[in-house]
Amino acid sequence: MAPKVREPFHPLLKASEIEDSMDTFPHFLDAKAIKSHSYMSDILGLKGLGVVKVNLPAGNNSCTPHYHLNTAEWLYILKGTGHLILIDASTDCPPFKPDSSKPLPTTAHVPKVELPTEEREVGPGDFIGLPGGTVSARWTHTLRAGQGGLEYLMGGERAVVDVVGYPT
Repeated sequence: MAPKVREPFHPLLKASEIEDSMDTFPHFLDAKAIKSHSYMSDILGLKGLGVVKVNLPAGNNSCTPHYHLNTAEWLYILKGTGHLILIDASTDCPPFKPDSSKPLPTTAHVPKVELPTEEREVGPGDFIGLPGGTVSARWTHTLRAGQGGLEYLMGGERAVVDVVGYPT
């Protein structure tokens, strides 16, 4: 749930207010992807823009690998180290040819496709920019925190409608 817009309005959000607004919860598709967030842009009532401070505990993934079709996303590492995991979900999958004499298979019977994956080390001062649009599936992503955890800023556009792909 988004935080309530602060009243009365003032454009300065102090570090202590950011820390006090941190909320911890798992990603809705992965109960093990637990992180703490402060939705700073929401607290100030900014529209069309999202800026979030994130604390990711050691060894945790930030979320289920994903991409955004309608919006760009960025991340800026403040503290700690970890890995950016990139998955190329834009590759062609083998065609699915159902046998009309048999019922359609459940997802348990659909063949798993191995997608090309790349891991890059990240640390303080590193910036990650992920484009939206038709190229976004090439940059399906998640972060994994190193031994000391990761603290980063995350943000991007806030479209009225965004389509998020979860190919893995």
